[in-house]
Amino acid sequence: MKPLLLTILASCIAFSSLAGIELSGIQAKIDQAQTEAFKTQDTEAIDAIIESLEDTDNPSGTHLADYWTAYAYYQKAVYHAFGEKSEKEAMAAIKAGKKIIIDLGASRNSEDFALLTNLQSISLQYVQGMKIMAESGAAEDWAEMAMQAGPNNPRAFFVAGQYDFYKPAFVGGGKKAEKLLTKALELYKEEIVNPALPSWGFADTYAILAQMHAEKQPEKAAVLVAEGLERFPDHYGLLEVQQELSK
Repeated sequence: MKPLLLTILASCIAFSSLAGIELSGIQAKIDQAQTEAFKTQDTEAIDAIIESLEDTDNPSGTHLADYWTAYAYYQKAVYHAFGEKSEKEAMAAIKAGKKIIIDLGASRNSEDFALLTNLQSISLQYVQGMKIMAESGAAEDWAEMAMQAGPNNPRAFFVAGQYDFYKPAFVGGGKKAEKLLTKALELYKEEIVNPALPSWGFADTYAILAQMHAEKQPEKAAVLVAEGLERFPDHYGLLEVQQELSK
């Protein structure tokens, strides 16, 4: 059996094999709810999904439902951080999402650590003073745990590469981003998507890599944009880089 297929099967088992039919397509529903939040300036749609996932009578079970609840809090945090620009609401969502994953304890897997890295990364913009060292260190540690726990998990390498890309150069950022994101892209292309399991980060990987090469290697960036838009024709980040390259 191929290593990638083994990893996919392991992920399914680690998520308790409880991908109930109501969770099929849940990522797309949460992402759409976040889009609605930006349009309407209201998180009602995300809140409804969170409430449904937190329902103790939800037959989907524990780990997978918990993961998607934390993911919904992550998308809610993104809206509050970059849409509404409310630190209080963003941090409340971040803390709620992190608590869910942390409380999973020893059962946490690569997907959990990858999501935890993203939640922690958003919170760093609100950290001041010397606390930034410990808080950023936690994000790096969780990214490393994600890669170690899932060497064939594209999201593990995506969050690690994304973190390094946005990390300031004066503290060592930007040195590993291209290698990590290139690895993530390779793994995304091989991934067999299960509609009840995570698949996020693919389009953003294309966009960040293209952004990295836009200035010094525009031809390489253009190839990444074209390939990315073929898969994700409406992705804002890819369209933004495409516009930049056309100037």
